[in-house]
Amino acid sequence: GVERCIAAGPVVTPVGQRQGLVMQPCLPAGKVISVKSGRGTPLFLEEDKRMEKLMKTAVRVLDAGVAGVDVQVLQDANSQEQAWIDFTEAAILRGEKGNFSVEAPVMVCPEYASRYKSAKDAVVGFATEVFLLVPATSRQLAAEALASELELLAQEPSRGVGQTFQDVWAKLPWRCEPLTQGRLEAAAERCAEVQMRSA
Repeated sequence: GVERCIAAGPVVTPVGQRQGLVMQPCLPAGKVISVKSGRGTPLFLEEDKRMEKLMKTAVRVLDAGVAGVDVQVLQDANSQEQAWIDFTEAAILRGEKGNFSVEAPVMVCPEYASRYKSAKDAVVGFATEVFLLVPATSRQLAAEALASELELLAQEPSRGVGQTFQDVWAKLPWRCEPLTQGRLEAAAERCAEVQMRSA
């Protein structure tokens, strides 16, 4: 679900030369999703599948130690396909045994500067941006998808540096059903415990 750059080079356009990137997968009908544009394409009946894809990728991106800044997700207008793009300003988490640091890009946009102060700041910023992509009417589905993905993650102890931060998902205001919230909190706590034991 993450866009991969397979080539780069100069491209001549009607307004002058630009740097071009060849990305994979290609979503010709892809549009950046948001709370306003995400729902309804595809149909609401498939919203659970859309949330599953969005949350699974978010959990896996964070698990790899990447805390995206300015999160952008393309969704094909005619299908369930999604591709996360533009990790130019992502914070990279480094460290082990509870001693984490953040690697910032060479150029930092001033409005995002606070995201690079600590690993926690980067993770909270990333999770908040993902949360803001979820319409209020889909938060129950998103919380269920997160709980399922975190339960799977907790069963795999040798994971990425970001695993210890997966409890961030349970701290967001999902306002979901109490049973789902309890399940989400338990799964997130288990993920953090697994990382601590394996560190």
